[in-house]
Amino acid sequence: MKTLKFAIIGVGRIGKMHAANISQNSKSEIECIYDINYKLANEVANLHKASAVKTVEEAINNERVDAVLICSATPTHTKYILSAAKAGKAIFCEKPIDLDIKKVNDCRKKLQKYKVPIQIGFNRRFDPSHNSAIERKNNG
Repeated sequence: MKTLKFAIIGVGRIGKMHAANISQNSKSEIECIYDINYKLANEVANLHKASAVKTVEEAINNERVDAVLICSATPTHTKYILSAAKAGKAIFCEKPIDLDIKKVNDCRKKLQKYKVPIQIGFNRRFDPSHNSAIERKNNG
């Protein structure tokens, strides 16, 4: 089976967590990492046998990359989602897509012309305390 190669955009707390998880899977690897803090991108890349790149475009348009993992600041999400879709990459984006629902809807509309898989990270649906609160509410 082919190894799935990722570009990670943003390696703050959640980006580092995703990098560690990807590195533990024998069917995936990190091809490159971009962060506005190049020194940080390089440190994380070295930990995971990847390369740091100096521009987000270099990460997204890398021909070896199959999927783009977007962990950057929220105001960048729609731009990076659309850039990755245009490049034909599978996309995983951390929540939220944007804080302005008009921008989210505009992004959704523009995505319809691309045939790429996209998933938005929303871990709360798996959070035991969150599920417990919902269950308690539903049970009165």
